Amino acid sequence: MKKILALLLAAVLLFSVIPLTSAAESTMEQQAAENLHALGLLAGVGTNADGSVNFDVNGSLTRAQSVVQIVRFLGAEKTATTESNANPFTDLAAWAVPYVSYAYANGITSGRSATVFDPDTAMNDAGFLTLLLRVLGYEDKNDGSGDFVWSDPYTAAASVGLIDTAAPDANFTRGDAFIICYRALTATVKNGDKLCDRLVKAGTADAETMASVLKTAFFDGLTIGSAPITSASVVIGKDASATEKQMAQNLIDDIQKAYDVTLPLLTDETAKSGAEIVIGETARAISLQVTDLAKLEAAMIVSGDSLALRAATNAKLHSLTDWFSDNYIAGKPTIRLTEAHTKVGELLTNPLRTDPSGDPCIEYDPETGYYYALYSSPNNDRVILYRAKHLSGLGTAEGKEIYVAGDDQEIKYKLFAPELVKVDGKWYIYASGAMSWADINNTVSRYTRLFCLEAVSDDPYGDYVFKGFLDKNIWSIDAHVFTWEGENYVAFARCTGKNHIAIARLKNPWTLDATRVTTIASPELPFETIEGYINEGPHTFVSPDGRLFILYAANSVTDKNYCLGLLEFTGEDILAKSSWTKTEYAVFKGTDEILSPGHCSVFLSPDGTEYWLAYHYRGGTRILAAQQITFDANGDPVFSDPLSPNDVYFAPSGED
Repeated sequence: MKKILALLLAAVLLFSVIPLTSAAESTMEQQAAENLHALGLLAGVGTNADGSVNFDVNGSLTRAQSVVQIVRFLGAEKTATTESNANPFTDLAAWAVPYVSYAYANGITSGRSATVFDPDTAMNDAGFLTLLLRVLGYEDKNDGSGDFVWSDPYTAAASVGLIDTAAPDANFTRGDAFIICYRALTATVKNGDKLCDRLVKAGTADAETMASVLKTAFFDGLTIGSAPITSASVVIGKDASATEKQMAQNLIDDIQKAYDVTLPLLTDETAKSGAEIVIGETARAISLQVTDLAKLEAAMIVSGDSLALRAATNAKLHSLTDWFSDNYIAGKPTIRLTEAHTKVGELLTNPLRTDPSGDPCIEYDPETGYYYALYSSPNNDRVILYRAKHLSGLGTAEGKEIYVAGDDQEIKYKLFAPELVKVDGKWYIYASGAMSWADINNTVSRYTRLFCLEAVSDDPYGDYVFKGFLDKNIWSIDAHVFTWEGENYVAFARCTGKNHIAIARLKNPWTLDATRVTTIASPELPFETIEGYINEGPHTFVSPDGRLFILYAANSVTDKNYCLGLLEFTGEDILAKSSWTKTEYAVFKGTDEILSPGHCSVFLSPDGTEYWLAYHYRGGTRILAAQQITFDANGDPVFSDPLSPNDVYFAPSGED
């Protein structure tokens, strides 16, 4: 442990004797330096005029300086300068010889070749990451038998949390090294405690200070790579159109309003010298990554410390720039943009469909490459299945009749809330319907039951046959079938004067196991009892970290307070009410502009990387809308306000 702690101290203290440079300090790197300094792991290079510590975050390190400091902070300087260790290098200054000799003899460092150490070359990111990976206990071997290859440590460094993306940094600075060291405190170690805990246990760092430092955010706002937005330039082409100039100025104005900093506006005739936001068509390499805009409509490309906004038309560029400001500038959200944030595709607006489209179910099938959608029909008398290659295409898709209620059918009337589900490799449609004309004047017929249609073939857009009622004795609506840990279940709204969320196991895809039907949620909280006592429309999704949730609708569907609530499976018995935890507030509710958002479904993007919410809201009738669900650092789902018709958004990731 002492050796590892010494190496860590060497890694973060080796900056204290490097000469001062005149480059301006960068906020993110400065905060990392101050965090390390507060822990006693970084001394700085001098004092600023105001008395603060100068960390020279834009300076560089040489290989020899790094080795000297490693040896010193290993407590081995006396040994190194008194022992007669040999080294094979012929390019070392006399002052560096004993340090490099000691480090070479003890396997701490090696040369560029058999006889060349290259002492005055700046340390690069690969070398520094290699050092930190060794500190974390990982072994580098160029024959591939180790944990990583020292000449290409990026994938390993990203996987343990030292960097965000497995890509080289061509302009590696002391500040970059500070950030990596700060992240090393909580990075994944190969064995044993994390470095932050080791430092505290060894008495090297104070526990209270460590806890405080680890809660500190680097930069309160947007960063592009590791560069704060406030350090960027806005770049347009030398022959930029009037729209491109205007959009660039609008973005500068928005950033000035949010951060009280006015970014410079440059043309692509100026050489790149730092972080950039590139607007429209330019000669910058990042602009040239965007191809086939006529098909894709719009793109936000992130690469290193630069991003580009491009679109097929002036109108789309206007929408794209507004979207970027709304999502990344307004309110100063703390977001670190990386290559993973790159978006290319159509720009959409809600509503997606203005025809009546209540109780929407959308499912994307990667095998056929289609989105499939079902809605409650205007007369609640039939199942119509829609499909489209793009989410936007559902707005005009014609649809195919699958089942029509009537006198000679199993379902007589009140057919609504259909859902398409693949169960045990076969497609089924589940819905609610009345199996008798009795009590026709009731708002909800006592004869409403859950029923199942089965696909005749493997084609979800093919024919279906009536397979049966899930249970003829349970008065219920809004069937949702899902699979959890190899078992099939149905969640639904049970009607007993109030509507409750219930769950039961399925004996087979069309038969409910009535031996145990559990009510897991009832309308009882203030947000779900404003108009009526209603929990309905359950729909499950499994988060990226494997947690099971149920979204459900609350209040009367005709009331402006119709909204979505959330349940999480937190126990062990899925059929036990005690295993479900209800969020005590509405997770998705209306605004002054969007009324009654509810009865939803959750689907994945074509590439499986994004979660999407389909829901209806009231726009004269119930109409279809969609927007993305995100997840916070704790893995909890995040639902923003419903998007207004003026808000644009990118189509789901992975669309052709």
